[in-house]
Amino acid sequence: MARMLEVQSTFSSGEADPKLIERRDVEFYYSAVERGRNVVALPQGGFSNVSGTVSESLLRNPVASLGFVGATITAPNGGTAANLTDGDPATVLVTAAAGAGTVVAVHVDLGVAKTFCAFDVIGVFAELLARDQCLAVQWSTDNVAWNTIQTMDIDKTAENKRSRRFAVGPGLSITARYLRVVTTGGAGLGTITIAGIALWAEGAYDGAVRLANFNFRQGQEYTLALTPNHGDVFFNGDWQASFSTQISTGQLAALDWTQKLDSFLAFHEDLETPLIKRQGRNTEWNFAPYPFKNLPIEDFGGVYTNGINAVQRIQLYSFGGVGKFFDLILEGQSTAAIATGVDNIATAANIEAALEALPNVEPGLTVTSLGGNSYDVTFTGGDNAGRPWLVMSGTSLEDGGNVVVREITKGVEPGEPVISAAQGWPRTGIFYQQSLLLAGLKALPRHIMKSVTGSPDDFNTEIVTANGGMLFELDGGTANEITKLHSGIALLALTRDAIYYLDADALSKTVVPAFKPTEQPGMKRGVPLASIEGGLEYVENGGNILRELKFSELQRNFSAQNVSVLSSQLLRDPVDQTHRRAIQNQENDLLYVVNSDGTMIQMTALRSENITGFTLREGTGQIVAASTDSEQNVRLAVSRTTNGASRLWLERIDTACVTDAAQVATGVDITSIAVPAAFNGEILHVFCDKAYVGTRTVAAGAISGLPACARIEAGYAVLPDVVDMPVLKDEEAQRPLARQKRCSTLHLSLFETDHIAVQVNSGPIYEVPLMQLGEFEVGESIGDRPFTGTVHLEGFLGFTETAQVRILGLRPGRMTVRQIRKEVRV
Repeated sequence: MARMLEVQSTFSSGEADPKLIERRDVEFYYSAVERGRNVVALPQGGFSNVSGTVSESLLRNPVASLGFVGATITAPNGGTAANLTDGDPATVLVTAAAGAGTVVAVHVDLGVAKTFCAFDVIGVFAELLARDQCLAVQWSTDNVAWNTIQTMDIDKTAENKRSRRFAVGPGLSITARYLRVVTTGGAGLGTITIAGIALWAEGAYDGAVRLANFNFRQGQEYTLALTPNHGDVFFNGDWQASFSTQISTGQLAALDWTQKLDSFLAFHEDLETPLIKRQGRNTEWNFAPYPFKNLPIEDFGGVYTNGINAVQRIQLYSFGGVGKFFDLILEGQSTAAIATGVDNIATAANIEAALEALPNVEPGLTVTSLGGNSYDVTFTGGDNAGRPWLVMSGTSLEDGGNVVVREITKGVEPGEPVISAAQGWPRTGIFYQQSLLLAGLKALPRHIMKSVTGSPDDFNTEIVTANGGMLFELDGGTANEITKLHSGIALLALTRDAIYYLDADALSKTVVPAFKPTEQPGMKRGVPLASIEGGLEYVENGGNILRELKFSELQRNFSAQNVSVLSSQLLRDPVDQTHRRAIQNQENDLLYVVNSDGTMIQMTALRSENITGFTLREGTGQIVAASTDSEQNVRLAVSRTTNGASRLWLERIDTACVTDAAQVATGVDITSIAVPAAFNGEILHVFCDKAYVGTRTVAAGAISGLPACARIEAGYAVLPDVVDMPVLKDEEAQRPLARQKRCSTLHLSLFETDHIAVQVNSGPIYEVPLMQLGEFEVGESIGDRPFTGTVHLEGFLGFTETAQVRILGLRPGRMTVRQIRKEVRV
């Protein structure tokens, strides 16, 4: 006998793993969906279609050096022009004093016209005076009429030298034969020094990019787009400036970075750590090697001659005459009694013999008499040389005598700096408690290096006080190379196989670092961490699991829960990750995980309600990278193919948009919208104000002939597609339901929805006529007054095994489904 079963679903748990289809005993079964594409699970229950993205800028392809083969380079104001292209930063061009007006420091004749996008001026400074906006690079096709690429500031003295990349915006180029570097703005600069120049052209697309947020201060926040050999700076989505990098395509995927105030550091073991620095204004960015100093020395097995022998001075007081006795203690070993000799030279020989008789001293010491019962002990010979020694102590064996020893020269072991072009560079670093921490050194992958407190460029380990520099190894049998440092509730060191934390409030030179293992899996290198509601989200090494690291006060350790276990099918070797905190009336945090196939996972998190919901965003483009600024704007680097050519675009997720790569125009009674020429021939969905007017084809960089309105949006469709969970068996009756079932009636609870379609029992797709359900004035569209309420649909035919409902969009629009109830005939 047929009966009716009512099933209610809220969807807040996101898309479930197909392996859970038979698990109705799992708590979230009917709050999950079998398929959830281009929607976001809502913590209040239900789902909304994903926000669209507004297209902000084209991103640059990799750049390559054009070189100056066949070019003639001269220095009209004096200096040696050949020094500019010899690759040696120590040889420079020094001009005569720059006068008033336009003074040409460098002139380049390429021989033939060439196409380029950037020109570097490296290591430039003025002798006497710093001046704003007085250094320019210009180009000409005829060596007569000159056009300025960009104008920048110049500073004075070598300590403040700058390296600038004068560039045009992404996707643009210049074709010219002549270039020149000039100063303007009056006399007084003195001589101009330039270490080098370089010319760059944009190459072929390779899809490699990383996005990094640069938060200088409120109102001055930037997005850095790092591509091979190049960096672009965007402010509010608008291109501002470029800077040089030496980052290769292969290094981008594993790149790590940290930022503090105006300084941005990038890390890779094969990349000399650069300092990218904002200087003075949005358009002034400097790129230079980070100025490390006093780096620790390590013996890597080479032949070294830079060891320093220790020297200690012994002063004997009240030891007149021959045969007066004293002894010395060196690193816990005490000498036999030492007698003064007939003269100072004899006493020096007695000291040398007594010290060499100690088991911890090898023959070859040098003891020199300085006169007046003063003797220098130089630790030479065998293993005595080139190492630090504890300062000796001495004891007089005579009444009234006194022995004083002090260190003259501290011994230093031979070796080479722990980071260098020969030994490689750090994999990661962070600013921590007024110091710079570096870790995962290429030559010492398990080591952490700390700068002097308050001096992030000084790594002097000879300072013995608490604020001194440090170099130490991370203990633990599973500790491989450190790939990430993170500072939160504790200082974390993450490796491929394990995670360690500092069980102390600070790193101190006077306390042995207490890093403890968490016994949790390590992280995938190159995928950033994200902090959500007290948890630290990271992708496990291997790229198949998303974990949440949390500290337990009870256990005094960290645990890493597998938060993706119920939606693991959505993780497809992630390559990037960012998060957006709760904004406006959306009372949840969102985690964005970029997959290697160009899709993006969206995880809804509201821990207070025990809600975690995963869905997948997939559109017409492939998402490559993501970042979030402090205003919670999420920006994406998206690869799109238009007119047969692939390019990267910078796009921002915007709740005001319902299309992808949206072009937006506003005004009074506008009837057309400009679209980048790269979209010529593309078919875009168009909205005039809030009314959908269908699709249009881009022609000559525009869409025209639209109804007069105040706002036009044109973009690609990103359509929601949701399938609810199957109805499998009657859990309440403890018996199977009939094999074939029919969903006969469907109740949709909607909120501010202007378009929705359904497919029931695998039947035809049916667009719900929302206009018929509301009250509208003449000229209004459903977009002007979206529908809120419950839609009752019935009369569905057909039978299926699962009685599932599919909710989807046939064109862009706004859709929020709070709940569905369906009546199933079994």
